[in-house]
Amino acid sequence: VLVQDYPAPELREAEEPYLIDGHAFADAAIAAGLPAAICATIPENMGAHVREAFVARGIAPMQGIHDTLNAIRDAVWWRGAQARVLGDLPEPMVAGKPIGKTRLLSEAEGKELLADAGFPVPSGRQVSGDMLGQVGGEISYPVALKMMGPELAHKTDAGAVALGIESAEALKRAATDMRAAVARYSERAVTDLFLVEPMALAPLAELVVGIRRDAQFGPAMILGSGGTLVELLGDTVTLLLPSTRAEIAAALESLKVARLLDGYRGGAAADKAAIVAALEGLANYAVAHRKSLVEVEINPLFVYENGVLAVDVLMQVDGG
Repeated sequence: VLVQDYPAPELREAEEPYLIDGHAFADAAIAAGLPAAICATIPENMGAHVREAFVARGIAPMQGIHDTLNAIRDAVWWRGAQARVLGDLPEPMVAGKPIGKTRLLSEAEGKELLADAGFPVPSGRQVSGDMLGQVGGEISYPVALKMMGPELAHKTDAGAVALGIESAEALKRAATDMRAAVARYSERAVTDLFLVEPMALAPLAELVVGIRRDAQFGPAMILGSGGTLVELLGDTVTLLLPSTRAEIAAALESLKVARLLDGYRGGAAADKAAIVAALEGLANYAVAHRKSLVEVEINPLFVYENGVLAVDVLMQVDGG
């Protein structure tokens, strides 16, 4: 890159010496076989006739240092992406499909489907209210309690989640309190179905993973920093499916939360290979079931040293 600011016409300064320097630079770049650019510090410092002269020689005229650096960065990224694609040809993109009426599965149903696909989920059970005492004794305390129902897509907002329950008596009280809280939210949302799960251990980090079927582009995976800060941080990346394991690994590495996964400030490091393997399995499941699957959202996805756990799952399928 040669930085040149050409004199404005009103300055009455000859631009010929600048052009001589520019063309000498172009000669050297062409002889060496190097991509080259002439860069003005601000757009006003290079006129149209100067730009056209360098374009004719295959030299990129750039107007503004900031934009020039961004263009170089993006050109390097593009060439790297081209090499990756040509070196390991991906599978064809999956065709999109219009989205009509959808049906929301309960969290218990969604987790059961993910478990069948090999994705790690808590070992919980869905039971009616009169079975809470029995199932609570079968699952080690402390446990989490969630009400299941078609009106409870956002259970936390409805008061349909209770965590850290330590005993059978506390479990029954939590169910009673939950019925009252959900009734205040919406009487239609109250059900007598509950999901009881063992409390998950505190994770090293939290991710959000979403897969949505786009009418034009087909299934796409959104990966990012999860938990309660997902909207505040805005730390996400999107992949069109199918994606290779290398593409998923690169997407994970591009996130800010990747620093936590590496063992931030002496903390334990996560097994990124295990995370990528789980995400790849989820992506393959979505592609295989693309005709019926509309959306999967896992938030949070707890990340541990040796794997992941889908703590909260929302899944929608075609209504038909």
